[in-house]
Amino acid sequence: MSGSAFGDIPSYILEQWSAEAASGIHPRRPSVGIPVTIVLGTAVLLFVGARAWVRVRIQKKMDVSDWLTFITAPMTLAYLIMVCFCVQQYYNRHLWELTDDERVKALQYFFCE
Repeated sequence: MSGSAFGDIPSYILEQWSAEAASGIHPRRPSVGIPVTIVLGTAVLLFVGARAWVRVRIQKKMDVSDWLTFITAPMTLAYLIMVCFCVQQYYNRHLWELTDDERVKALQYFFCE
């Protein structure tokens, strides 16, 4: 494993870690990403929608902070979706279970977040 973060770790230790991960000692929860994304995405849409409704219908004026909130809401939803994807693909496993290419991709997504 040239260039790997685990180049100095003996292979028998990596095998032991993999066996522990496969045995269920370290439980994974890959399915948690989608429900959390749905709940948080719905909350974003509800709160931003409620703010827009209050500003337009009740106060009858919009401020700069409102426009900034409306602009950042889609970015927040995109961020939630990207985090959900990362949890499903890379973050639900131990680092030593990923290949070198998967580690690079996981770090790229991590630093993009």
